[in-house]
Parts: sequence; C-alpha cells; structure tokens
Amino acid sequence: MLLKSTEKHGKHTGELSRKVKFLCICNRAHFVPDCVCPYAEIKRATCFPYNEQPDLKEYREVCMEFLKIAHPRVLADRAEHGDGEAYLELGLMLIGGTIECTYSIEGALHLFDPLTDRVVAGDRFVGDTVPNDLLAKAHSASAWAYWREWSIHDEEEFYRVFRHRAVLKREFNPKWRIEIQPLFFAAIHASVSAALGLVSEVVLEIGFAFKQYAEQAGIQDVRRMRQFSALWRVVKAREDEIIEMERRSRAKQGKTMSLSDCAAEGCLVQGVPPSTLRRCKGRCPPDLKPCYCSKACQKKDWPAHKAICKPGSIGKQALIEENKEDFATHFGSLILSIEGATEDGGVGNVQPPRPTIDLPGFHPGRAGPQARDTSLRAQLYKLTMYF
Repeated sequence: MLLKSTEKHGKHTGELSRKVKFLCICNRAHFVPDCVCPYAEIKRATCFPYNEQPDLKEYREVCMEFLKIAHPRVLADRAEHGDGEAYLELGLMLIGGTIECTYSIEGALHLFDPLTDRVVAGDRFVGDTVPNDLLAKAHSASAWAYWREWSIHDEEEFYRVFRHRAVLKREFNPKWRIEIQPLFFAAIHASVSAALGLVSEVVLEIGFAFKQYAEQAGIQDVRRMRQFSALWRVVKAREDEIIEMERRSRAKQGKTMSLSDCAAEGCLVQGVPPSTLRRCKGRCPPDLKPCYCSKACQKKDWPAHKAICKPGSIGKQALIEENKEDFATHFGSLILSIEGATEDGGVGNVQPPRPTIDLPGFHPGRAGPQARDTSLRAQLYKLTMYF
C-alpha cells in the first residue's frame, strides 16, 4: 500500500552525531539508494495525474539519476531565494527519506507551506509567484503528508511528528486540536489540488476515503461543504469512469447481468426464477447489479463486485466511530465557515494570487505567521537533532 511504503525509513539513526548529520544534509550530494523506491512512489502518486503516471520501474531510474545531482544544500539556497520548485523538491525528499535517512512529515509540510498557505508561511510565502501546476503539486504533496499523519499507528512515529512540529513551530490552531485534524487538512489540500487541475492518485485516494468517513459519521449531504466541491467532482467523475469501464469490459466479453443466474463465479444456480435470487442492495447501477442464491455466494463475489458497488472503499475507520460527534461537529463548522464561498472549492477562479487554503480561522499550522529568524538549512538542522 502506498501510504505504508515509508514506514521503515523514519527510524532513528543514533549512530550519526548531530554534526555529522548536519553535514550530510547541507554539504553532501549523496543520498540513500534504498530510499529511491518510496521517493519515486510518493512523487509519482502526488505529482502526476492518476491516469498519466509513468512506469514505476522506469521512473525509479529517472529519480535515481536526479537524486545523484540534486544537492540538498543547493536546493536549500534556491528555496531561500524564493524558488518554489526547490521548496517542493526538498519537501518530497524529506517524506521520501532520501536525504541521508532524514525522514520528517512536519519538515516536509514546513517546506510546502511557502507554496500552499500564506498565513502559516508568513514572509516565506511564494505561492503567488509560481505557476498553477506547481501549486497543484504542492497541495497534492501536502495532502499526502497530512494523510500519512492521519494513517500513523506506530507510537514512535506519532511522537516524532509532534516533536518536529514543535521544533518548526507548526502548532495546530487550538480550535482544531483533535485527533482527526490531519484528515481534514489532507482533504482540504486534495480539494485545492483538484481545483487547480491535478487529480493525482493520492487526491482520489483521500477523496474516496473522506467521503466514506463523512457518511460513516452520519453526514447525509457532503455536497453542502463547498470547500470540498472540487474533490467531490473528481470522485464522482472517477466513480462514473470505473462503472463505464466495467460496462465496456462486459460488452467486449459478451457478458450481461442476468436476473436468473447467481453472479458468483463457479455457482451452478443458473436459469432459476428471479424471485428465488437476492439482488445486491448497494449503490451499483441497475444494469450492473448482481443476483445471488445465498449470502455465501454474495460474500464470495464481493471482492470482484466491490469496485463497482463501493469504489475506493477502505472499510470502517475505528477513530471515526469513536469520534463521530467531533467529526460531525467539525463538518458543521466547515459548512458554516464557508457560507458564500465560490463553487470552485473556496479558491476563487483558481488563479493566482489565490492559491492558499481559504478557510477563515482554520489553518494547518500556527494561527499566525512564523518568525524567520534562521535560514532554511538551520531549520533542517533542527530536525536532525531528533534523529
């Protein structure tokens, strides 16, 4: 699973002294070859449209060659001078774990902030000077980072996130100090990425999951939350695409959904009166709705039918079950906070200089700008003190 691919790269490296680690980050062009795979997977999942992704094996080779010449110190200097692409690349390196084993979700978000959030970035903000395609990638990558925080189950990694957040002064707005806050921020960034024209693999993954969690928490009409309207649009479009692909596949194979046959593969119950079979009660379209002779056959066929009946389904989330009231309350807050927002997901016509998260009073980082009292390389050095 994509979101689990970097778990092993965030371990402490106690063998390296702080000084040596600092030199590794700022003065060397070397990287860890074993980390090319997660780096390539993350970049492929965040920076390319889901239906235009490069071949993973070939892209790993491309990333390998790029990382051989992409010196972190040079990128840090470029970022200090307002280079948005350098900010994005350094952030991807940190969540990919390619800079001498350094892995930091919060460090990456700190580097994405200058592209995605004017309030949090303060005078580091460059989001109104870069093209939309770069902004879209930054929001997609930010969505991945928050989604990764939401997906953390390892206690050590969870604690590391909070330490790095404190080091970089990326404290959450107190109004949002709840366990599920990374999920909301992941969805916000995913929606902005979609509004800016990039429907990446991770944007769809988050969109499907967020919609499912909302329904699990009892939210009846997610469309009211116009902050996520772009996300709902691409999720619906992908659902329609999946269904149409299934229809074409069945037509090509000459298959039809019979009301008289059990749909489970290998079942011999065929040509019986329709009244003796049970039809799927899910949301699948009528022409693709299967019939079964028993619950056992329905359960057997579910893995094959699930993609049509519940596209993108990932099962129930225990934390949502335990925090239904908080979850529903914050959905309500979102609805109230965006009354009068545009249909473009709260980012106007998706043109600069409006690339930031337009959600009054709610920001992923601190409630105010950060003081820029140290260089970017010094900020990276702070992170190494905790490895």
